[in-house]
Amino acid sequence: MLDDPWFPRFATKQFLTDLSPLLQKRGQTGPDADFVNTSLALCRNPYQTGALYALPYVGNSQLFFYRKDLFAKYSLKEPLTWDDVLAAAKTIQEKESEGGKTYGYVMRAAQGNAAVADFMPIFWAFGGEMFDANGKPSVNSLEGIAALQFMLELGKYSPPGYASFNADEVGAHLLQGTAAMSINWPVWISPFSDPSRSKVIGKMEFTTLPGAKKPGQAEIGNWLIAIPRYSKNAEAAMDFLLWATSAEQMKESALRGNPPTRRSLATSESRCGIGVPAFGHGLGRGRVDDVQDRLRVHAEEKDQQHQWRHHGDLPGLEVAEPGPHRGRGVGLRVRHLVAVGVGVRRCAHRHRHRLTTLVVFG
Repeated sequence: MLDDPWFPRFATKQFLTDLSPLLQKRGQTGPDADFVNTSLALCRNPYQTGALYALPYVGNSQLFFYRKDLFAKYSLKEPLTWDDVLAAAKTIQEKESEGGKTYGYVMRAAQGNAAVADFMPIFWAFGGEMFDANGKPSVNSLEGIAALQFMLELGKYSPPGYASFNADEVGAHLLQGTAAMSINWPVWISPFSDPSRSKVIGKMEFTTLPGAKKPGQAEIGNWLIAIPRYSKNAEAAMDFLLWATSAEQMKESALRGNPPTRRSLATSESRCGIGVPAFGHGLGRGRVDDVQDRLRVHAEEKDQQHQWRHHGDLPGLEVAEPGPHRGRGVGLRVRHLVAVGVGVRRCAHRHRHRLTTLVVFG
């Protein structure tokens, strides 16, 4: 099993077995058509069009969580744009300041993966792109700088210390009701309904990522299962892959909190169990295709094999909370941002790009 950012390197280095011949031996011309297209595309190398080297097992995609009770209390609409998010954060933090403090927003902003994971959906929504049409780094575009400035503004409505927060800290604030909104992953859906952990039972809602200049787009984080190229038990391994990714077994996995990669388990007609609403149903869209369209997956563009769909492993992004020791200007920095093979993947992962260092003054 491997996280999808590692897959292109494993496939390109020929560490994995081509699954098509094994499927053909079993009378199948290809993978089951029930798999979500965007998840299955991650299992091919080159992306989307190449040979099949894995099957998708866990279908993570970022979601946007918000307190529906507070939105109703202050007549706020579901946040469709990042401007909606900022306005709601201001309102909630101002109105809920008495008694137990509720912050308008909470973000992952620890240096590295955490900050990048929360930054990229804003970056994309503002129209930013990591590379231009010629493959040159463009993170320091006007859109990129605007996204960084917006993230810094949103930080004003996050709890103190957010610059060191990762998923656990974000989840804790949401569970305790001390923050009203955040980006997070589907694994947090079940804890919100757990009486032993949650103070917000029945109060949380989740939806797709907000937009801005462009529609909202989420990072994906699928887990794939594959067979080593030199496996001595490839036939038995293939039987296991088919069993583990069958609808019956994937439903069992979904009941334990893993988002499924099968369409039949991600529709309103097939709820996966108490506390684990089906992905499509929970998003209120009713159709998996609507969700797929908003996942951040870049296919081949202009015949260049752009494979940079997962940016979560970029090192160097650091959110620095303003303070006397930092002076007025330093707020959020992208420090020697590097696109490494398993992070931002580009041109068959043979290149290493150093992006221009950015300093945003706030």
